Amino acid sequence: MDVVTADGHLRTANAGQHQDLFWAMRGGGGNFGVVVSFTYRLHPVNTVLAGPISYPPRRTADALRLYHQVASTAPDPLATAASVARGPDGEPCLSVVVCWSGPADEGEHVLRPLREFGPPDADAVGLIPYRQLQSMPDPGYPPSRLHYWKASFLANLPKEAIDTILRFAAAAPSPYTGIGMQQITGEASRAAPTATAFAHRARHYDFLILSQWDDPADSPDNVRWTRGLFEAMSPHFRGVYVNNLGEEGSDRVRDAYGINYHRLAGIKAVYDPDNAFRLNQNIRHAS
Repeated sequence: MDVVTADGHLRTANAGQHQDLFWAMRGGGGNFGVVVSFTYRLHPVNTVLAGPISYPPRRTADALRLYHQVASTAPDPLATAASVARGPDGEPCLSVVVCWSGPADEGEHVLRPLREFGPPDADAVGLIPYRQLQSMPDPGYPPSRLHYWKASFLANLPKEAIDTILRFAAAAPSPYTGIGMQQITGEASRAAPTATAFAHRARHYDFLILSQWDDPADSPDNVRWTRGLFEAMSPHFRGVYVNNLGEEGSDRVRDAYGINYHRLAGIKAVYDPDNAFRLNQNIRHAS
């Protein structure tokens, strides 16, 4: 990548030059310079076996346990995201979006447990263009709504966590709110924690509380509910993705970088000693 650093110099950072900057920029949250160009590797993905599966409300807890079992053991071509929301009758409902990017016949076999359990209330999994999958959630987030989100990495999905999720989902103030679990797996989970600035290399979930509502008068209830769920789930958390921090102070910035924070702070001292790049999830070097 070509980077303009705080001193105004243009530097090329790669595996052979400015290796420390190259390491820090891959996950460092804009703390080290302005990238004006970069080169990356693309992997072609065209048609995928993908789509949503929804389960009966009475089977939500069991479906979540099955989902965790499948997600914890699935091969690399399977990516998943689960969402729990309050159904029309007030009961928590689970939907799972799957994306299999390998041979379709293998995907049919891997997905069979998820597609047969329940049986599902709805199964829209089929062969579709990958770009179509990417736009599927868009109608659920119209620009007119208010939002308050919180997130962290969820290490596991034990009974206690499932019970908490379902209890809060049933009491969500808004029918538009969802509790999401985005699976982190494959190559992203197997790299060494120190390979890049992003340290949280394990098979786990990005746990997302995605609250949204229409009426500004409902904001206090929705914010209170979101914070309550986040606090109740906190015993199950480990670390956080830097893009999901919000404005929660330096302690969570350290949580986002884990064992790599001190190395990042040292590189910050070299390339941005005056903290010019500070309108971000800020890494501060030791004075």
